[in-house]
Amino acid sequence: MLTSLHIQRYQGWQDRFCRDIGAGWAKIVNPPLDTPILPNVPRTLIRFWCDDVAAGYISRGYEGGRQFVRDQAADFRRVQANGKVLELWNEPDCNTNEGLIMLREATLGAIDEANAQGFRLCVLNLAEANPHGNNLPEAEARKAERWKWEQLLDCINAAVEGGHYIGRHCYWRPDVEGPTGRYHALGRLKWDIDTLAALGVDVSRLKVLVNEWGIDGGIAGHTPQQGWRDLTTEDGYIAQVVEAEQYARGIPQIEALMLFTAGYEPPWDGFDHDEGFCADLAFALKAMEPVAPATRLLAPLRREDVVRITQRFTPPSHYGIDYSCYEGTPIYASCDGIAYRGSQPSGFGLYIRIEDGAGLYVYAAHLRAWAVADGALVQAGDLIGYSGNTGNSTGPHVHYEVRRAAPSAPRPTSAQGAIDPEPLLYWPEDAVPEPLPNDEQGPPVVLATKARWWCEQWRREHEAGNTARADAIHLSLIDLLYRLEGLL
Repeated sequence: MLTSLHIQRYQGWQDRFCRDIGAGWAKIVNPPLDTPILPNVPRTLIRFWCDDVAAGYISRGYEGGRQFVRDQAADFRRVQANGKVLELWNEPDCNTNEGLIMLREATLGAIDEANAQGFRLCVLNLAEANPHGNNLPEAEARKAERWKWEQLLDCINAAVEGGHYIGRHCYWRPDVEGPTGRYHALGRLKWDIDTLAALGVDVSRLKVLVNEWGIDGGIAGHTPQQGWRDLTTEDGYIAQVVEAEQYARGIPQIEALMLFTAGYEPPWDGFDHDEGFCADLAFALKAMEPVAPATRLLAPLRREDVVRITQRFTPPSHYGIDYSCYEGTPIYASCDGIAYRGSQPSGFGLYIRIEDGAGLYVYAAHLRAWAVADGALVQAGDLIGYSGNTGNSTGPHVHYEVRRAAPSAPRPTSAQGAIDPEPLLYWPEDAVPEPLPNDEQGPPVVLATKARWWCEQWRREHEAGNTARADAIHLSLIDLLYRLEGLL
């Protein structure tokens, strides 16, 4: 996964998030020294705050770059992180002739010193759309930008030869269009890489870290320090991050997209990616990697009770199947699990959610009434409710939806992770088909996962003193273990 975190202040959950999504990188500012950090992240970008003195080093050119690395070497060696890389100065001037020359020379000095010390660097770390040709007509702006990249070729080629990384910030605004739609900064980065290739850089060896990115109000006229929390919703932002992840995978030079910022420090609260948000984001990102469920799902109605199918799975407009039927039609559980009742007056209306313990969440919505208690244990085929017209509905029907997450992921809170249920379904009057093959996990693994999940449910009910429910869960667990034993 390219998506990861820019960490302002280190907290344990950040490592778990990166592990859960399979992030290859994370970045941390001023990390604790002599203390293991991010043990589950393969590579770590380290930044020591230096904005107030960086210009002084750059102004000294080559020797300033060498001295910068020397001055940070002792602390960098003390950081206990995996595959660590040292980040140079943040968003330096690259739009004046003098700025370009000094940045090039200082970067060359830093690379030479890092090579001597055995370090890997992340260099340049330019702001989005830099170097720029602002205030010029489009064609002239592109010429100016290309010329500026030419002035930086020596240090870019040195970085490539030394195995170092090019850092880039790619912020965006939801309503700003560009080469890739609203993710104009990533589109601009692709243009930059194409430009470097045309200038003779071996881009097959170029390694890019997008070491800050996200929605930033400072782009195109809003107030700086307005982040995604000020400009969009959580679901809207998650959808954009997932879409941008998909786009960036088409740029082979990009190794990481580090969302600014986690564990924020004032005044960056509008950019904060806290534990709750990251849990929802992890679910959405993992849902990008489709894995076939290892079991079939029982259709929620009898075939003869379906008047017609009015909508099918057609994201992003519709994330399930709509079965038109008469009000009061019985609705049945699609799988074994725990049934939870819910109510969304402006959405699903009365609904039932069944959690199967192996990462499937099955929803039947717009019910007239529930037929089971909240938290009831159900088996496939049990009556769970009656169809209705509650919530955002224009006629009696059942909205049937299936979402998928890893068993350790949090319960989904949006349509992220929804999968097409139709290929998985069989009807009550049909013979139960053989289980579907799983792309990554065979049935023993899936059943073992369910068994662990049921064990956790049993523990919770037992500790809460709910003896009857704990006993019922125990029977489900024994059944799973017998099935598992037969497959081993």
